[in-house]
Amino acid sequence: MFKKVIFLLSTTAAYVALQGATAQDASFVGWAYSEAAGKAFIEREVDEIDDVSVELIGFPWNQMVQNMILRHRSGESTEAIQIQERWMPMLVGLGALQDLNEIYGADALAATVDPGLLAMGQFDGKQYALPWTAGSIALVANGAVLETAGISEAPATMDDFRAALEKIKEAVPDSVPFGLSTANPNLIQVESQIIFWQFGARFFEDGNVSIDTPEAREALEFIVGLVDDGLVAKGNDRNATRALYAQNLVGFYFDPPVARGIARKQSGQGEAFDVNVYPVPTPSTGNGEPPRSVIWAHLLGIMSTGSPDLDAGKKVVGHFALNAETQVAYWNELGLFPTTKEALAQIKTDNYVTDWIELAGTARLDEPASFENSAELRKIIGEEIEAAMLGAKSANDAISAMAKRLEKAM
Repeated sequence: MFKKVIFLLSTTAAYVALQGATAQDASFVGWAYSEAAGKAFIEREVDEIDDVSVELIGFPWNQMVQNMILRHRSGESTEAIQIQERWMPMLVGLGALQDLNEIYGADALAATVDPGLLAMGQFDGKQYALPWTAGSIALVANGAVLETAGISEAPATMDDFRAALEKIKEAVPDSVPFGLSTANPNLIQVESQIIFWQFGARFFEDGNVSIDTPEAREALEFIVGLVDDGLVAKGNDRNATRALYAQNLVGFYFDPPVARGIARKQSGQGEAFDVNVYPVPTPSTGNGEPPRSVIWAHLLGIMSTGSPDLDAGKKVVGHFALNAETQVAYWNELGLFPTTKEALAQIKTDNYVTDWIELAGTARLDEPASFENSAELRKIIGEEIEAAMLGAKSANDAISAMAKRLEKAM
């Protein structure tokens, strides 16, 4: 059921300066509203704004692209929509997004949000979305599990990493030492590419397919070896892994900064569980590649499809993406990094933030994201990696098939 809610205008001077006249009705579509962790927060924020009647619509993350395309094709107006940075080229290619510089003013946005973060929502020189939260998908360790296994420091190399996973398996037999996704091609692609990068492999170079290399085969063979030896579980995705992590049954896994907030809730321990949750550099293979992670951002935009109420969209998007008070509250509840200058200044003493920001300094953009058919490319990569993980293909055959399928899709 869609929920009608009433929004109340919020407070900070920078945010208020970016608001327009009283708006009327809006729809807010996003995956955060389909998830228990984010839904409660969004509904509470709904009670803090008036003058805008909002229809909250939630779709699971892996159904968002399909539903955004359907809304666009059917001409449904959407005043606020949650977007991941990797979907931007596709949506811009469809002509589905408003230029927010025209709605808020480029100077006003730059005064509120750091230009580097604003760039995550830019394409071809236009500001099609605003960052709601930003960071990277990086390797997260569980301090309690590592302590049980006698591991006192983060593994520096892939050999050290494998040895650490073996120690975890021995010390906690029922555990999943490394919670790498082995189900859901989209998650498999996003997470596994970090390991491919550490081995020096790239899926695309200069717009061309470049994955058919010895480095790619070595990376996939490493991953398959972990699965074969029970150090990575078959059939798990990130959501299942998060639940196990909160039970101290996962040593390492890939996640955005939301990891801590989710662990607080799922462990039932709240902030007391924080001591177990910390990001660590992805181990090296000795080839000079720095610790990689994937640039990760949740963006908010206003669709240009149909006849959106721009005043309403401006208020809804602004309340979540430009209001420091709302962003700090989101950080406190879910551990999602804020993006406004004012909000970041309020949390800069948190080591979790500073450590993660340091790791994000060597993060790379998700490789398929720069192509308009990114969803198709991501699915191909994920399917072939999954086939190798589950033993349906050898690593060599999976890489060869991946390269051929990507070439055809390009």
